[in-house]
Amino acid sequence: MRESAVRSWLKTHKRRVPVRIQLADHQILEGQLYSDLRKSDGTPASIADRLNDRVEPFLPFAEGDTHHLLNKARIVFSELQEDALETPAAEGMRELCIHVVLLTGADFTGTTYAYLPPARSRVLDHLNRLAQDFIPLWTHGHVVLINVAYLVSVTETLHTEREPHCSRTDASSFDRGW
Repeated sequence: MRESAVRSWLKTHKRRVPVRIQLADHQILEGQLYSDLRKSDGTPASIADRLNDRVEPFLPFAEGDTHHLLNKARIVFSELQEDALETPAAEGMRELCIHVVLLTGADFTGTTYAYLPPARSRVLDHLNRLAQDFIPLWTHGHVVLINVAYLVSVTETLHTEREPHCSRTDASSFDRGW
């Protein structure tokens, strides 16, 4: 087999997902991250899976024709279009409406989801049980994958009659431009 055919055979199929990323140095990058099409169990893969994969500390980021290898530990958040990540709809999941403030000064209000037993149903319980580095927060039209290492504060917000789904409100100080 020719070398190029072997490389092609070994290469996994990926999809590009448009993102806006803030790095720890406050730099904003707009481009695409690569995501596998499927996880090893055959289910669809997502950018959240890629960011939370602790085996590979770097991931490729495309900015036009330029490719960078980003250190995942230095990504403060990654913002995706809402349809890039499915909203969990599993039975027993609790919707948590929260406002987060990040070390860089960015803040977001939206919804995250968690399995919480009745005796441990607070936002605090959810944050202290996290087994992932990036948590998804659904905001108005976007999903923000937030690196928990950069969380400064988290406040639980309430649903109101005027705004029954906090996932549909957007109180972000971060200028999106999308």
